Amino acid sequence: MEYREIMQKQALALENVDTAIQNSSEQQLQAMERMQAGFENAVNMQTFATVASSTALAKTFQTGLGAVNSSINRGFSDVNNSLGLGFSVMSLQLRYMTSEVSAGFNNVATGINKMSLDICDRLDALQEIAKSPLYTEFRELYRRAIANYNKGFFVDVITDLKTALEKNRTHYISWFMLGKTYLFGVNEFDNVIDLDQAIEALTSAARYINPDIGANAEAKALAAEIWFYLGVAKYNKHNDLKSQGKEADAKTVLEGALQAFERSCGYSESMLAHYNASKCKALTGNISGTLSDLEALILKDRNYCLTAFSDKDFSSMQNDCLKLIEQMKHRVFVKAEVKYSKIKKLVEELEALDGSFNESIPQLAESLPYFDVLDCNNEFDDMIPRIEHLIVVQKNWMQKQADEESERQRQEEQKRQYREKRCYQKFKKYYDCISVGGYHTVGLKTDGTVIAVGKNDDGQCDTSSWRNIVAIAAESYHTVGLKADDTVVVVGKNGDGQCDTSSWRDIVAIAAGSYHTVGLKADGTVVAVGKIGDGQCDTSSWRDIVAIAAGSYHTVGLKADGTVVAVGKIGDGQCDTSSWRDIVAIAAGSYHTVGLKADGTIVAAGCNDNDRCDTSSWRDIVAISSAGGYHTVGLKVDGTVVAAGENGYGQCDTSSWRDIVAISVGSYHTVGLKADGTVVVVGKNGDGQCDTSSWRDIGPVNKEKINKRERAKREEKKKREEQTKLWISQGLCHHCGGKLSGMFTKKCKSCGELA
Repeated sequence: MEYREIMQKQALALENVDTAIQNSSEQQLQAMERMQAGFENAVNMQTFATVASSTALAKTFQTGLGAVNSSINRGFSDVNNSLGLGFSVMSLQLRYMTSEVSAGFNNVATGINKMSLDICDRLDALQEIAKSPLYTEFRELYRRAIANYNKGFFVDVITDLKTALEKNRTHYISWFMLGKTYLFGVNEFDNVIDLDQAIEALTSAARYINPDIGANAEAKALAAEIWFYLGVAKYNKHNDLKSQGKEADAKTVLEGALQAFERSCGYSESMLAHYNASKCKALTGNISGTLSDLEALILKDRNYCLTAFSDKDFSSMQNDCLKLIEQMKHRVFVKAEVKYSKIKKLVEELEALDGSFNESIPQLAESLPYFDVLDCNNEFDDMIPRIEHLIVVQKNWMQKQADEESERQRQEEQKRQYREKRCYQKFKKYYDCISVGGYHTVGLKTDGTVIAVGKNDDGQCDTSSWRNIVAIAAESYHTVGLKADDTVVVVGKNGDGQCDTSSWRDIVAIAAGSYHTVGLKADGTVVAVGKIGDGQCDTSSWRDIVAIAAGSYHTVGLKADGTVVAVGKIGDGQCDTSSWRDIVAIAAGSYHTVGLKADGTIVAAGCNDNDRCDTSSWRDIVAISSAGGYHTVGLKVDGTVVAAGENGYGQCDTSSWRDIVAISVGSYHTVGLKADGTVVVVGKNGDGQCDTSSWRDIGPVNKEKINKRERAKREEKKKREEQTKLWISQGLCHHCGGKLSGMFTKKCKSCGELA
C-alpha cells in the first residue's frame, strides 16, 4: 500500500514537471553520465537483499543511501531504458532535462526519506531490466500480487503469483504468498480458499527455502512461518476430512500437521507453534506428550492454562489437564512455602536488629488457585532480596555505629593515657629552642639570647645582638626570632621581602620557609611575607590556628579542632592534608608535610623520595621535624630519636641519642637538644653547621620572667627620670647632689657634670 501511494505521488510529480523538460543541456548530461558508474555500484548492493525480504531491503538501503542520494541530487544519467514500467514517454524526455528539473527534484527531495523503499525497488528495476527482462516481469507480477493481496483482490493475486512462478519457480516467497492466499483468501466478494492448493503451495515454499536456512537468519525465521502455516493448513484439512467421516485420511493429515508445527518449533521459539503442536498431540491421543507441552507453555505464560481449558481440542483430556494444574500448583506451593518460611525468619531477624519491613506479606495457602500461588511465589522471589538487603544495611549501620563507638573509646583512652603522661606538654616548651636552616644551626639560650653557627653568606647567623628572644625559626637563607613583647626580628637574605616583619604585633609563634616568613597571631590568624609565586603566603583567610609550619614553598596550619590546612606548591601532594584529624603538631619539609597525632603516631603527605614519608610504623612520638630537609625526624617519649629519608651524610644516624627533648633538621644535618642544655648533631658539616659542642644552657626562656624584668627596668628608668627632673628643678646635680651653676648650661660646680 505504501509503495502504491508513493508511486502515485511520484507519477503526479513527474507529470507536473513534464512541461518543463525541454531542450537538453549537453554539459549537464556529461556530468550525469560520469555518475553512472557510482550509481550502478550502489544499485548492485541492493539487488540480492531486495529479493530476499523487505526487512533486508530496508537495512541494505540505509547503507547504500548515501551513494544513491548523491547521484540523485546531481541528476540522472541516461535512464532511457530505466523507467520503461509505465513511464516510457517520460523516460525519453528525461534525456533532455533542463535546469528546471533540478528545481523540481529539490521539491521532491523532501519526501526522499518516506520514499526509501520505493526508490530502492525502482533502482533494482533499473538494474534487473538491463540484465533480465524475464526476471523483471516476474518482479512486477510479484509486486502487483502483494498490492492486490492488501486490497483483498485474491483472485488476481493467485493469477499473478502463478504467472510469476512460471517465470521463477524456486521463488519461495511467492509460494508462501500463494499458500497464504489459498489458506485465508476470503472476503465479501471473493473466496479462493483451497486447503489442498494451500498445502501444495506451502510445501513448495518449504522445499525451496530449505537450502537457505543454514546460511541466512532471516530465511530461518521465514521457514518457521512457512512450516507454521503449513501446519495450520493441514490442521484445517484434518477438520474438513473428519467432518466428512474420513477418519483415516484425517488422522494422516493430522500427523502431517503435527510434523509441520514441530518443524516450525525447530526454527523459532514461537509459543503458538508449540501450542498447536500440543493440540495435534491431544487429537492423536498422545496424552503424555500433550501434558508435557502444556506444562512447558504454562510455565512460560500461565494464560495458556485458561486457553487449554477453553479449547475443544483438549476436551477429551480435561481431567488430565486439571490434574496437571494441581500438580504444577503443588510444586509451586512447595517452593513458595519454603520462601514464605524464609521471609518470616528474615523479618524476625530484621526486627531483632531494630529494623522494620513495611511491606505487606501475602498469605500463602495451598487452597489458593494456581494463579494466586504463582503470584505469591513470584512476589516472594522479589521480596526476599529486599529484606536481605535491609538486613545487610541494618547490620552495616549497627556495625558502623559499634566501630565508631569503639574507635571513639579507643582514641579517648589513648588521649587520656597520653595526657596522663603529659608527653606533649612536657616536650612542647623545648620546640622553639633549637632550629636548623639549610646550612646553619641556631640555638636559643635560657637567658633569651641566640647563638648560631654555619653558613653566613647572607647574614643569617648575625643574631648575637638579639635579646629577650623566646622562640626561633631558621631556614636556608634567613633566621627569625620571636621576642617576649610579641614582635619579630629577622636577619639574612631579604630578596623577596621575607625579613619585612617590623610591623608585626601580637605574634605567638613563627615559622620560616626558604623564601618566606610566617607568623601566628594571638587571635588565631596568620600573617606571612616573602615570595608568593606558589601561593605559600595566602593565609589571610585562616582562622582558629594554633600552630604553623613552613616548607620550602608551602605553608601549613594546625587548627584548634585538630585538622590541618595548607597552601602553596602542590606538585608532590604536600598540601593534601584535608583528611587529617586529631593532629597536635605539624612540620613541613622541602616537598612533604608531617603531622603528629594525639595518639603518638605520624601521618605524612607529599614527596616520598628516599622514603622520607615512611613514618606509619612510628609510635610514642612527641615531636617531629622536617623543615627544609629531605628527611623526617621524630622524638619519642623516652628521649630517643627515629629518622627516615635521605641519609647520604649520616643525617639519619640518630639511633644512639638519649635524653633528647627537642629536634630540628636542615638540608643535610640533624640537631638534637638534650635535657641538660647541650646539643648533639649528625650530618654534613661543610659550613660548620655541626660545631655546637661548646653550646650550653640551650633551653626554654621564661617569657613572664623576661617581661617582668623588662617592666622593672622600665619602671626604674621612669623613676630615675622623674628624680632627675626634680633635682634639676631644685638647682641640684643629679650626679653628686651639688649646686648647678650657669644660666644656660646647668653645670655642676662640684663634679662638673652637666645636668
